[in-house]
Amino acid sequence: MIEHPIILGISILIKEVSYLDIEKFPPQLKLKYSFLHQLASRSIDWVNRYLYLFSPIKDNKLDYDGLQAFSELSVVYTYLHQWKNLNLTNHLPAWYHFISHHCENRSYAQTARKYPIISFSILFPYLMLRASGYRLLYYEETLEYLSRFGYLYTMEADSELIMEQAFVYWKANYCQEPNWLKLYRRTLLGNKSSPISLTEDDAYSVTHTLFYITDFGNQSFSWLLDDRERISAVVEYLLLHYLQVGNWDLVGELLINLNSLGKCSSPIYREAARAFQNAWRNDGAIPYGRMIKTKLDMLQGKIGAEEIFRICYHTTLIGILYCATAMNQMLIM
Repeated sequence: MIEHPIILGISILIKEVSYLDIEKFPPQLKLKYSFLHQLASRSIDWVNRYLYLFSPIKDNKLDYDGLQAFSELSVVYTYLHQWKNLNLTNHLPAWYHFISHHCENRSYAQTARKYPIISFSILFPYLMLRASGYRLLYYEETLEYLSRFGYLYTMEADSELIMEQAFVYWKANYCQEPNWLKLYRRTLLGNKSSPISLTEDDAYSVTHTLFYITDFGNQSFSWLLDDRERISAVVEYLLLHYLQVGNWDLVGELLINLNSLGKCSSPIYREAARAFQNAWRNDGAIPYGRMIKTKLDMLQGKIGAEEIFRICYHTTLIGILYCATAMNQMLIM
């Protein structure tokens, strides 16, 4: 173990909002909220059962595929911790222990100093925990070291990675809030490209750009009001396409974007949300695509835990965030 964590009580950066009382919801709206809560709870239970497979350490070595899953888990942890009002926190102590235990692993922590060029990827889970007040002296010294020698930001990064790094350091309360408009204008979405020509990778660039500038619905991004309708149109165009394709991973991310933009009432949104909710398996997992879900259902009991995890974990995490952002939209006045 490294030094014991120093937990500091810091405030989360979140816009001031007023919340409605669930008990005062009309019956139909209360039923919808309860259904979303049930879906999210099932997926959180699934993640908890497969928690050991989120480890970035395989055979006592750092596994970079595992690091991605570990980092994505830390994002969901941070937002569920922030959104305590949703009452989706039952398993968070176990997730916190799992993530912090790996962060405190000496070999893992030292990798950021040994290989500073990839330090951001290593630091990402720590920075997500840092957003909720967690501190480790070793990592704080690592951040100071990387900043001093110019490794805090990845050199020659593309516009999406530049925005991601700026967002994560800000979210972690390590750097001041960046100039979102300047960063946005450098992205594919900010360049006002036609959605007709966007590839699948481009679609992920759009969804992630919106994750960052909206902070998953926490930021109102009033600086971009003039572009909100165009952005919503781009997201809905992509949503319709990937709904037809049956790519549940992108459908989920695009629904999160519309939740975060407060654009949750269009026919396209309602149909995509219905289809995405139907993609949930009884155990709480969501396969990343329609065809793979059919295959998984056919192979029930004949496929190993690691393979199930590989094809379900990311979309399942996205499903949790979809439910949470939809519930937040229902609660925020």
